[in-house]
Amino acid sequence: LDDEVGVLARAIASREEALRRFVQRESFFTGDVSHELRTPLTVMQGGLEVLELQLERLPGSERCAPTVERLQRTVRDMSATVGILLLLARRPENIELEPVDLALLVRDTAQGQDCFSLELPESREVQAQPALAGIVVKNLLDNARLYSENGRVAVRLDEHVLQVRNAGRIPEDLDIFARGVRARARGDATPGGSGLGLSIVKHAVAYHHGTVQLESQPGKGTTITVTIPRKQS
Repeated sequence: LDDEVGVLARAIASREEALRRFVQRESFFTGDVSHELRTPLTVMQGGLEVLELQLERLPGSERCAPTVERLQRTVRDMSATVGILLLLARRPENIELEPVDLALLVRDTAQGQDCFSLELPESREVQAQPALAGIVVKNLLDNARLYSENGRVAVRLDEHVLQVRNAGRIPEDLDIFARGVRARARGDATPGGSGLGLSIVKHAVAYHHGTVQLESQPGKGTTITVTIPRKQS
């Protein structure tokens, strides 16, 4: 049609196509960058293993051991993040879901850390991609621990709703789920982290058709509530 409705329809279709191409380019870029990072990370991981063996034969190696261990831990975390980015570069319908015990996942993530107070059922299964579910729990707990003002974090799981609460307070003008946003940890002079943690959480939960809600009030702390459906349509 050549009237206003036809013009509007063509404009909407053109805009929709431009957005589709943009999303596709973002997905391809994320996948390509992740693939490119895998090779140097693998080289670094192998090199650190060789270095660790060589240091054991040298005098005074115990002074370097903590540094090598920290480098190994960082490389492992980076490799895991790259794997998650590759998953998020896929279309949601191409991600295979399977039963994941969310309660067990929280216990394993918080194990050995006294700062966490857990209120969990014995078992609670949801339909999820295991690696994505794992990074959601890990990033939520790490973020809450890092930014808690009293060093305590309360974690509660009820049905398929996970709540993580700490004594921290988020500024009203700060979107902590935005990509690249980094807050200052308690006692730190400079911000730490890559700013991807909670952004990945938001995307991973969306891939499971779940929701993320944030509530932060002065004097009451901050609560992040994540809902992952027990069954996916």
